[in-house]
Amino acid sequence: MGSASDSTMMYDSGILQDLQDVADFYGYQFGLYGDPAYPASAVIYKPRISVAYIIVTQRLFNHRGARMRVIVEWKFGDL
Repeated sequence: MGSASDSTMMYDSGILQDLQDVADFYGYQFGLYGDPAYPASAVIYKPRISVAYIIVTQRLFNHRGARMRVIVEWKFGDL
């Protein structure tokens, strides 16, 4: 069968629609913080592009998201 890219597996898994369905059911927005390679969507958040000028809240978003992303990826190795 061969290997598939992370993005392909993400789309094929249906997780984007599942996350959107859960958010709609509970009436609030949430999502996953993804690698910059993933396309941004209503349920996938990406780090802000590193440019000379980003506001403090964007830097905080990048910092906190990157720390959590690494922790989650370590668990993927257990699977």
